[in-house]
Amino acid sequence: MSFVVHHDVELAQRTTFGVGGRARTLVSVWDPRALPEVVSRFGPVRVLGGGSNVLVADEGVAETLIHLLPSAPERAGGHSTAEAGLTCEVESHTVRLHAAAGMRWDDVVAYSVQRGWQGLECLSGIPGTVGAAPIQNIGAYGQEVADVVEAVEVYDLGHGSPRSLPAAECGFGYRTSRFKGQESQPPRAGEAGPFVVTGVRLRLKADAPGCTRYRDVAERLPEGGSVASVRAAVLEVRYAKGMLVHPALGTDARSAGSFFVNPVVPDAVAERITATHPDIPSWRASASAVKLSAAWLIERAGIARGYRRGRAAISSRHTLALTALDGATAAEVVALGREVRARVLAAFGISLDPEPVLLGFYSDVWAS
Repeated sequence: MSFVVHHDVELAQRTTFGVGGRARTLVSVWDPRALPEVVSRFGPVRVLGGGSNVLVADEGVAETLIHLLPSAPERAGGHSTAEAGLTCEVESHTVRLHAAAGMRWDDVVAYSVQRGWQGLECLSGIPGTVGAAPIQNIGAYGQEVADVVEAVEVYDLGHGSPRSLPAAECGFGYRTSRFKGQESQPPRAGEAGPFVVTGVRLRLKADAPGCTRYRDVAERLPEGGSVASVRAAVLEVRYAKGMLVHPALGTDARSAGSFFVNPVVPDAVAERITATHPDIPSWRASASAVKLSAAWLIERAGIARGYRRGRAAISSRHTLALTALDGATAAEVVALGREVRARVLAAFGISLDPEPVLLGFYSDVWAS
């Protein structure tokens, strides 16, 4: 048997928000070849990874949830080892690293940094699993996972077979991919997707210095540095901003990290805003679009760090993080998110897009 079935599972303990109801059924799977049987037995499924980019409804989740493990639990007394599900090939200056979807993402980053391999160091400290990384196209401090993905391995629920999708077929964009948003789509026999990510193949550099393009990292390493020193700097920055899952951060750690994506707007919209607010941080996103700072927009809309609505709050360390205080509900987190979006829209005419995946919500909670 390559999977175990659990019933009536409390999900709050499996998410970094720490809120939400229960799952009727959760299936732990450590061999992707078991997915056809799981789907056949339990019908529509959704994947729950590390729970770091998820908000679970208070009413719980009716669909069967799949939780992928990198290896059989008994290999480590009930837990998978840090390197289980990880293989690599080193050829000259290139490293090809394969990681199973159920691995902790930061374990993969630490493994590569310890060996001096460049490509993941700025993605240090991001919680969650490997399988979630290409779905969200995670990125931070000058790097994103799409920069180093060679291929994403998936199980195609529509065709009922495993596939390997090269990076060019993954539809990577800013915090998005062809996999994002397809989790809730039912499979149609003979049609591609939806996909369950089962592994990722990464291409890293064996002998390159660490990436110090991002200002906060460059300020700590003005002369540049190794991948190890960049990882240390990134972890320091993330801790200062409350963007680590760390007990010392208290309720600031009960979040999904950045709750809103930095909006990418047409040049005309950016010019309208910079005409009256020349201090807004912005970055060229394409030939005709500009990325604006969501944190700046939220703060200028009158919402400060520490702002509370019920038992949900803005982090005391970073405006982009919504946090769950003691006794908070998912509904309170949603209510705060709706207020933030409404105030930014009223002030600047820009609608912020939330990052976390919603589980168990059966209507558009962001609709005005």
